[in-house]
Amino acid sequence: MNMIIGMNIHSVIIGSTAKTVPFRAGTYVEQISITRSRKVTLIGETDFPNDYTQNQVIISFSNGQLTSAGEGETTPVIYAKKTDSAGLALYNINFHNTYPQTKITAALAADFYSSNMAAYGAVSLDSRTPS
Repeated sequence: MNMIIGMNIHSVIIGSTAKTVPFRAGTYVEQISITRSRKVTLIGETDFPNDYTQNQVIISFSNGQLTSAGEGETTPVIYAKKTDSAGLALYNINFHNTYPQTKITAALAADFYSSNMAAYGAVSLDSRTPS
């Protein structure tokens, strides 16, 4: 069953305090962009937080661009540009870009720009990543 993240992520955009957004087990088909100030933490539901192979949250999206177009930053499933030092933390979530990658396309699973970012038990897969 595919679910929509929109409301969870929308709650991150509002306000000026640190935000933690929990995700229930499931597959979400959506592209995420996080550019707000203050710390953002995304936590995926899991029975085994120390074993990424047991992650139960998948965020998937299909987006690719010609590399010559210079639009690589528009392709990731999750894009985070945080210019403050508050940080971004990801726990137990798999990010998967399903767009078919070729030699002339970019199809990223994740793109992060931050001075303080951490991923724990998070997996990012694009079509270049071997399974």
